[in-house]
Amino acid sequence: MKRLTGIRRALRLNRRAMRTGSRSLDRGDSGQSLVEFGLVVPVLLLVLTGIFSFGIILTQYEVLTDAVSAGARALALSRNQKTPALAESDPCAYAIQVLKAAAPNLTPGSLNFTITYTDNKASSVSNYTTSCTDRSDNMNTNDQVQIQATYPVTPLVFQWAARTLTMSSSATELVN
Repeated sequence: MKRLTGIRRALRLNRRAMRTGSRSLDRGDSGQSLVEFGLVVPVLLLVLTGIFSFGIILTQYEVLTDAVSAGARALALSRNQKTPALAESDPCAYAIQVLKAAAPNLTPGSLNFTITYTDNKASSVSNYTTSCTDRSDNMNTNDQVQIQATYPVTPLVFQWAARTLTMSSSATELVN
């Protein structure tokens, strides 16, 4: 009997030790989540900022692509067009005006473009950057006009500019 009570007493002591030990372990874990949060938050913010920056760049690329398409379409349709007067006198300047109007959230001074005209025999190719008054009377049906545009972008992550990237887009249209 004495032996049995001794075992019971030992078990009680072990239970008490286990309870107090687990309580002390609980008290030691109280700052662990705060430390983990502090380690994860900077990485999470960096990823989120990168996602937002990529979204802005993607939006600018879509605007650039749509603007170049609009400019090429305007140039291709400017043959024998009487209004606006700029389309009749200088179709390239008209196409550039349409391109800039179609891209209101891009900085117009940063846009660089080249207009390429190829006649339907592919015998002549001319590059224009601002004006093509010598080609306005010579445009024929099935000639091709192409506008290539570039635009510099700088992705920002926490106000840190990684490096300047250059987006480019081109569109080719047949003259009607």
